[in-house]
Amino acid sequence: MSLISVVIPMRNAERYINAAIDSILAQRGVEIEIVVVNDGSTDASAERVLAYKDPRVKMIAGPCKGIASALNAGLAVASGDYFARCDADDIYSPDRLAWQQRYLESHPDYGAVAGYFTLVNSQLEPVADQQLSPTAKDITQDLQNGAGVTHLCAFLVRMDVMRKLEGFRPYFVGTEDADFQLRIGEVTKIWYEPKLSYVYRLHGESITHTQPTAEREFFGRVMREFQKQRRETGMDDLQRGNPPPVPKNLIKSAMDPNHQIQQVLLGTAWQEHRVGKKLKALATGIRACLSGPGNFAAWKSLGALAIKRAGRASG
Repeated sequence: MSLISVVIPMRNAERYINAAIDSILAQRGVEIEIVVVNDGSTDASAERVLAYKDPRVKMIAGPCKGIASALNAGLAVASGDYFARCDADDIYSPDRLAWQQRYLESHPDYGAVAGYFTLVNSQLEPVADQQLSPTAKDITQDLQNGAGVTHLCAFLVRMDVMRKLEGFRPYFVGTEDADFQLRIGEVTKIWYEPKLSYVYRLHGESITHTQPTAEREFFGRVMREFQKQRRETGMDDLQRGNPPPVPKNLIKSAMDPNHQIQQVLLGTAWQEHRVGKKLKALATGIRACLSGPGNFAAWKSLGALAIKRAGRASG
């Protein structure tokens, strides 16, 4: 049976790492190895990993140069035929690796397959599903057009594709996954199935909620400009060794997880409203307002949901 290598970059995740590893070990019908890259943890994260006596779990020291470098260190020792990523504070949905491997084994022309992910809060209480489409589809063109389609941790990728792309690019601090998605669409076909594959935990300690928003926006612009360069000339400025310098002295404001939860819920409410599910939309809108009752804009949005006529129900 083919082997799946799951790489977990880890830094100070003692509260979450057991849940992440347990969710991978619980995957049925597949052969796996878990490579945990301990990237400078100063808490009890390493001890928690070393407590596993399962030979499928190994831990290596990371280079302490960011998530991309940690992932590349894990890739360097991975021996699997397939690659998957799991962040140390998130978890896999049951048996997702089995159906993903079956898909790739029966579709040799595809280099990767992805499912959708769901958002939860720090206590694993549901927030909202992040489903790209209710139907299965080829998402290669979406990626080639610069649209990230789902969380990279919801992908299973052939290892030869990972090697061809030479892993992740450390220049993109905290956004290496988005850059990777745009690049993978240029070298292979990718399929999407509307199946839950990943549980993404929103909490204030993650890089998403500690990295300055302006820095993330800068990298977002650069990666799309790089994609345009590759399309037009076959290479981008990073490959040429001349990337734009990352701005210094950025405003340190980062995305607040509670605000993000509220915005996700409001977005979900409006999606439900557009497809004719008005009562469900109102219920979701109320959840959004109660998650941050001091935000007047959220209550105003709820009022608009109540007044505006809903779209027609599909089907």
